[in-house]
Amino acid sequence: MRKLISLLNIALAFTATTDATLAQVLDSEDYVVYYSAVNSTFITPEIAESYGIKRASRSAFLNISVQRKQEDGISLPVTAVVSGVKTNLLQQSKPLSFREVRESEAIYYLSEFEFSNAENLRFTLKIIPSVSDQALNLEWETKLFAGKD
Repeated sequence: MRKLISLLNIALAFTATTDATLAQVLDSEDYVVYYSAVNSTFITPEIAESYGIKRASRSAFLNISVQRKQEDGISLPVTAVVSGVKTNLLQQSKPLSFREVRESEAIYYLSEFEFSNAENLRFTLKIIPSVSDQALNLEWETKLFAGKD
């Protein structure tokens, strides 16, 4: 649990200063999806190793969390099938492969990918919560910058 909190805190610590890691929210009628693209050098080598994340200057990951809204106003994590692609300005697309990470009650989906310095990327995701047969479609653009190894 402590490792996941560290990973999330590090990722969220950069939200105030760096567009490339800005945690964003998709708020639908029944679900809330939190998503961000994070350069892998923003996390420590120890955290990267514990989650099996490649840490390199031009390596990044998507962090996706899906929560179902409850009648009492609280949102609870749910499992989901997450798929998608990343596309650059030349319209070159690559599929994204997501893996589930669970610690305590938290559920996250991570997908690692490579990028070029100062590259504008478009992410197009399809998210199907396990308790629904309707997909949530998510699309956004961001620019990623190479970090220091």
